[in-house]
Amino acid sequence: MEELKFSKAKVAFIPDQGRPITGFLGETVSASEIAGFWGEKVTIRGTAHFRPSGQMAFVEIMKVALASQGDAYFSRPVIRETVAQQLERQLAARKSSGNKLSQFIGILADAEGDYETDLKMLSE
Repeated sequence: MEELKFSKAKVAFIPDQGRPITGFLGETVSASEIAGFWGEKVTIRGTAHFRPSGQMAFVEIMKVALASQGDAYFSRPVIRETVAQQLERQLAARKSSGNKLSQFIGILADAEGDYETDLKMLSE
């Protein structure tokens, strides 16, 4: 972050790239603690809250530390996703992890034989 602004419990982080990030101090971070980081490059940890449009609204800050070389990876603009894009991504993730039982349903339906024995074997 290039710049740190502070007003009561509200903090504005100015990343190297992208838009400023608004943050609110969580219960574990005091105003005096964060004041020591003014003008420094920092890494924040917390919970991001998003608007229905998919754009980040603010971050609830749980921890602040001086940035290290490895933290540069995380100093990139946040990608906006619409609700439809979020749903598509989540559905794709579910399909890839898959239900283990669904793998056997097709096998059982195509196989000739004793279905009761097959089902008992799967439930054990």
